Formats: sequence, C-alpha cells, structure tokens
Amino acid sequence: MADLFRVALAGRDDDLVERRRPIRLWLPILVAAQSGGILLYEVMAGTSAAPPTVQLVNASLILAIVLFAGLALLRTDPDLLVETETGRSHTTDRAALSPSEQVLHDKLRESMDAGYYRTPGLTITGLAEHLGVPEHRLRALVNQRLGHRNFSAFLNRHRIGEACAILADRDRLDLPVLTIAMDLGYNSLATFNRAFRTETGTTPTDYRRERLGGTTGQN
Repeated sequence: MADLFRVALAGRDDDLVERRRPIRLWLPILVAAQSGGILLYEVMAGTSAAPPTVQLVNASLILAIVLFAGLALLRTDPDLLVETETGRSHTTDRAALSPSEQVLHDKLRESMDAGYYRTPGLTITGLAEHLGVPEHRLRALVNQRLGHRNFSAFLNRHRIGEACAILADRDRLDLPVLTIAMDLGYNSLATFNRAFRTETGTTPTDYRRERLGGTTGQN
C-alpha cells in the first residue's frame, strides 16, 4: 500500500498532462485506502464477520473508486490515454510561440545545450527553479509545444542523444557503460539501460558494437 502511494506521487510529478495528473494521484490512493482498510481490519479482527458500519465504509470506498475511474478514464479524451513517445517529432516552430513562450523556450534550450539535463535526480520542479520560471509554464511548454507527455521522456531524449554520441566514439571505446550512465545523471545502470532501449530499441552495449563494427570495450 505504501508503494502505491509512492508510485502515485512520483508518477504525478513526472506527468506533464495537467488533466491526467489528478487521476494518477487519486486513483491509486483510493485503491490503496480500500485495500489497506480491508487488510487492517482483518489483522485486527481476524476472521470474524465485519459489522454493518465497516461493510458500509468498504462499499463506499469501492463505489468511489468505480465512479472516479468511470468519470476519469472512460471519457474519449486522448490526453488521458497512455501513448509512447518513441519516434515522435519534437521540433518547435518559433512562429507558433507567444513572446513569453519564446523567451522560456530560449532559456530551456540554452540550459539543455549547457548540459543541465545531466543533473542527477533532476525534476521539472528543479528545472523550473533553475530557469527562474513558474513550474506550470514550463510544464505547458514541454508538453504542449515540445510534444512530451512525461518529463522523464524529455530528459531521456537529451541524455540518450549524448549517450549515443559517446558510445559511437572510438576514442572513448574503453569508457564503461556504467560511467556513461552516471555522468548523464542516471542513478543506476538498469535505469539507463531501460531508457536507452526505449529510445533506440537496443541496449547500450549492442549499440556500441554496431557502431564500432563489432569491437567493444568495457561495459
């Protein structure tokens, strides 16, 4: 149950679609509350039948989950649906941006060009503070103008792009994949491998082997 709360909070922070963020928070919380309540009661009361009051509370939570899921998830709203971002175009027409969006876009591009995406544990809140802009404006730009539905996908696009350049560089053939992952801000090799495969369809080691003609160094 505690992990459900953790996933709900982490997923909400990463999600850039404003209408989907409350769903990612409250639906897991309602499920955790209902399931956790049953477990807690069974631990305390054993196998005895639940009194009407407890049954009413449990039925009310189940009703709330069904109603919330129905209202939130059964609408024909493409913004609420899960969608892969691999292979999508992320180019932005400056003419389509408002003056304030152009300023924010330039700040964001300068920060990314300077390698700020390598910051370990970077969140959209931290990036907004670094840029000195309101978080909701940055969310809207990255989602609605740059085409990313999740902040992690936005970061991975920059990080994996640099990783590909490093892995294809013969002068850095002996640089371990783990070192590359850490230098790019990932907290583990598994996280880096998963992100790399999502972006490229292959593993870092296989990508290096393909680019360097079968010759690989450490990994």
